[in-house]
Amino acid sequence: MSVKALPSGGLVMKKIKGKQDHHVTGQKTPWLQLKEQLEEQDPVQDHLEAAGHVCILKDAFDFENPSEISNFIKAENLEAAVALHLYRGGRLLQGNGIPFGIIFGGTDLNEDVNQGDKNKVMGKVLEEARTPGVQLIREMAQEDLHAVMKNCFAVVNSSVSEGMSAAILEAMDLEVPVLARNIPGNSAVVKHEVTGLLFSDPQ
Repeated sequence: MSVKALPSGGLVMKKIKGKQDHHVTGQKTPWLQLKEQLEEQDPVQDHLEAAGHVCILKDAFDFENPSEISNFIKAENLEAAVALHLYRGGRLLQGNGIPFGIIFGGTDLNEDVNQGDKNKVMGKVLEEARTPGVQLIREMAQEDLHAVMKNCFAVVNSSVSEGMSAAILEAMDLEVPVLARNIPGNSAVVKHEVTGLLFSDPQ
């Protein structure tokens, strides 16, 4: 897990080591391949830096407990965070008073969720990580989904890569305003300031 500081103060955590790497019949394990890929090029860091943020990488194994990371956050004047791995990364950010989000890791869903003590911690991390006004909704029947969409202020599609978005088409069919990133797939469907709004950056 790495920690990255953003210029206006953010913090991003990413797990990049901690499992034992081994080779089977001379081939790299998927974990080792992923680790090497993350060390060579971090897509989360690339995305943040492309948006104008500066990232500072820090290994989470450098922190013994949340109070140590709290001291780091204060020393670097950080204001936000993203953690990869709900249990491994998120628990270190609990109670630090900065907004943070979570990128789920495979271990979260395949292993840690089945362990009572870890599951409880993960639930608390999720509660704290939520942003006011943002809710995670379970899968629902199409008619229920359409009812929810009709009550929305707008449907936002922020994908950096997209084919023809069904969500955009559904929103337009339901006469719900659409805000979409200006990429080929979206601009083929949305005519700027006519059938929706296209934006080039999150600001």
